[in-house]
Amino acid sequence: MPGSHGAEHKSSSNLADEVQTLLTMMTHDDEDFIQGVNVQLRRSPSVILYTTDQINDIRTLCSFDTIDELRSVLSFDRTFNLSSLYVTLMVFKHRKVVRKSTQEPPIFVGPMLLHEDGKFSTYLNFFSHINGALQGSGVNASEFRLLDNVVTGSDDENALVNAAKTAFPNSLQLFCMIHVKDNVRHKLTSVGTATAIRECILSRLFGSCGVAEAMNEIEQDDRVAELLQYVRQQNVDCVEYLQDRVLPKIINNNRGGASRGLDKGSGQTTIASPQTTY
Repeated sequence: MPGSHGAEHKSSSNLADEVQTLLTMMTHDDEDFIQGVNVQLRRSPSVILYTTDQINDIRTLCSFDTIDELRSVLSFDRTFNLSSLYVTLMVFKHRKVVRKSTQEPPIFVGPMLLHEDGKFSTYLNFFSHINGALQGSGVNASEFRLLDNVVTGSDDENALVNAAKTAFPNSLQLFCMIHVKDNVRHKLTSVGTATAIRECILSRLFGSCGVAEAMNEIEQDDRVAELLQYVRQQNVDCVEYLQDRVLPKIINNNRGGASRGLDKGSGQTTIASPQTTY
């Protein structure tokens, strides 16, 4: 139809103009935020955004060699409904400073990706670019090692997880317990679990005496056994879901903290979720 063809032509022209504007901005000597524009055949462009200071902060705080008191886990997640585009955002805790109100280290925003699809290749381009920026033109690749623990908030975002594993092959994958807990709450609600029972299950998983806070493997196994016994006694239809989708992520995180020598009581394993920055 002529009308639709005209609309498509106009849209394509607008997109081409916007991409050209971004490319032009990248040539300016004072530009230190727009770092890359990825354009591929029949794919929507994606834009990589960060400053030199953000990369330097990640080098300082998220390195394998950062001292324990300052070390932060590098976290990333894709946001939804922020605009017409997705925003995949990296965040970390800046342990060199504290908030007056809470005496806790603030969450700092790191590199961002603006994109329209959630494909593996889109994420891989972003993470590979960031990995290259962390190495730096004057830094030997063997001299900088990202902190072993790299966390993704979207536990079911396979493309995001797999791209991160590919770009950071020596890093341990952790999962954001905020997302996992939200997913469990949704699952229990969907199968009609009574509120009191649902909250008890959540507490046995994520509370101060829950599986996620177990200090060692023996304590963890005992808490898992008690949890599953309680779920079966209450006839809640989620045993298989917990065993297949939830407990492996919690156990993975517990092992990850132990392998890095991180003390659960120190707050070092607390994950800065991109959700908490909004």
